[in-house]
Amino acid sequence: TSFTDGNFIFTKTSDSEASLSGLSESFTGTDLTVPATASDGTAYYSVTSVAAGALSKSGVKTLTISASVKSFGGQDLPDLTSVSAADGNTDFIVKSGVLFSVNGSESTLVLYPAALEADLYVIPAGTSSVAAMAFSSVKNLKTVVIPDGLNTIEEKAFNSFVNPLAVAFSTVNAPASVADKAFYLDKAKGNVFYFENSDVLSKIEKTAPAFAYSPAMYDENGVLTADSSSVISYVTDGIPADIKSAADAVYNVAAAASVEPEETAALVGTADTAGADAKIAKGCYRISSALSSSVSVNIS
Repeated sequence: TSFTDGNFIFTKTSDSEASLSGLSESFTGTDLTVPATASDGTAYYSVTSVAAGALSKSGVKTLTISASVKSFGGQDLPDLTSVSAADGNTDFIVKSGVLFSVNGSESTLVLYPAALEADLYVIPAGTSSVAAMAFSSVKNLKTVVIPDGLNTIEEKAFNSFVNPLAVAFSTVNAPASVADKAFYLDKAKGNVFYFENSDVLSKIEKTAPAFAYSPAMYDENGVLTADSSSVISYVTDGIPADIKSAADAVYNVAAAASVEPEETAALVGTADTAGADAKIAKGCYRISSALSSSVSVNIS
């Protein structure tokens, strides 16, 4: 049963819960917060999910996921620049502006804001899957790095990029599950997939021969054209040095951030790195700066 509450259309999923299933014609804004509750006029329901496509093509630029939401379906939001999860939401987190769902040790990339300015994105190490429509109608992104350990890429996880896309599989092991049309590239030619070796590509194609797909690769009878490589091509002798360097830099920073600093000597002083260089004695210092207030540095 569906009902409308303000700018939103909801579908009852139980006696106490509802899913946001669409936007009413009255919605014309660019800032949207998924409400935590909704009323059909007789009862209130906790909003626990956002249905696939519920917000698509709405012109939304900033999106906030309320604390009650536990699942979020794929959306096509070409103008989206920012997504956040409300305080108290334990099912979603935002890393570097990108929305992930978390379930124990599992982390799924759910939504990359399509209008982010970055032209390269390195999927974080430890990401287990990329959901359908996670990347959709992305405007500026030109390079994506797939990390080692990624297990699943759903259908149309990478959908309708404006620019030609370079995809670098930075792994010697193929993801366990890649759907056909996981990369649906219908807007631009010149897309390139890079692999560390041919085995990775072979294993992916064995279960998903059309994992990278574009309508421009086929004629009116659905037959692959002779020049399909001008639309999507594959390189199996390694990742370009500039992409690999950018990926390594991201992974190294993430690895360093996950390690707690150890103080190897008694704290003998403090220093403010915002000021001029100072002559300081040997010892272990707690450094305060605009980047961090809890970094230990041993001066020897």
